[in-house]
Amino acid sequence: MSGGLLRGLLLRPGGLGALRAVPRRTAVTTESGSILSRPERPYRSAGAVMVAIWAPPFIYGGAMIAKFFASWMEEMNIFVPDDDDDDD
Repeated sequence: MSGGLLRGLLLRPGGLGALRAVPRRTAVTTESGSILSRPERPYRSAGAVMVAIWAPPFIYGGAMIAKFFASWMEEMNIFVPDDDDDDD
C-alpha cells in the first residue's frame, strides 16, 4: 500500500482508524509547563474479564483435541507403550 492510501484508510470515518477504542493524547504538558494528569482508561478490568471468558473454552477444546489424537495414535499402534518393558 502506498502511504497516501494507508493514511486515507486511517483517517476516513469508518476506516481502520475507527477501530481504535481509546483516543490518543499527544500533549503531556500544559502551556504553563505543568504535567497533565494521566488520562482515564475506560474498561480497565476488561482484560481480566476477557481472559476469564475466552480461556476455559480454548483450554477445554485443546484437551479434547489432545484426547482424540492420543486415542487415534493408540488405535493406529503409533506410540503404544509395550507391556514387556518391566524389569522384574
